[in-house]
Amino acid sequence: MKDKKYSELLVISNIKKTVIYFDNILINFPKKNYILKDKIELILYDLLEDIYMANYLYV
Repeated sequence: MKDKKYSELLVISNIKKTVIYFDNILINFPKKNYILKDKIELILYDLLEDIYMANYLYV
């Protein structure tokens, strides 16, 4: 059980790192790709939220 809980936290921390990485990249997006930038950010935050909800419902 301990290993499973640790692996769930590992997934969350890796997704957080990925979101931060993409945030840093998306800062430099040109203005003409603003809609694409917003969609990427929305998808990443939705993914993080879904993982938190799945973890909350599982426990």
